[in-house]
Amino acid sequence: MKEEITASVRPCVYFDLFIEDRTVKARLRNTGRTAAHKVDINTTPQLRRVVQKTSSPALLTHNTTAFLPPKGEIVEAIALLEEFRSQHQAAVALNGTVSYSDGKGERYGEPFQINLFTHPDMA
Repeated sequence: MKEEITASVRPCVYFDLFIEDRTVKARLRNTGRTAAHKVDINTTPQLRRVVQKTSSPALLTHNTTAFLPPKGEIVEAIALLEEFRSQHQAAVALNGTVSYSDGKGERYGEPFQINLFTHPDMA
């Protein structure tokens, strides 16, 4: 019973990619009922953003997000769709983990896999 109550009120953070106006964007979202702390995203291969033809690590995956409130969302523009496809053409999938803590310091990890060939926005 205690585990069910904890699961219903803890943060629940996910990471995804989507396309808006021909731009690939990364989204970090807390769908839980409490805040998430110390959010880290690790990906393989490394997610890189392209700004004016210069590639650098994506800020969401390179930096720790200190606080993400309930229902909170952070979106980062990664690259124009064509640049993203050319940069990640050798990768079949983006694998990773979102790690975060609740207000009591309990650590959680959510593995994810985004298939870059069958992802509805990337096809």
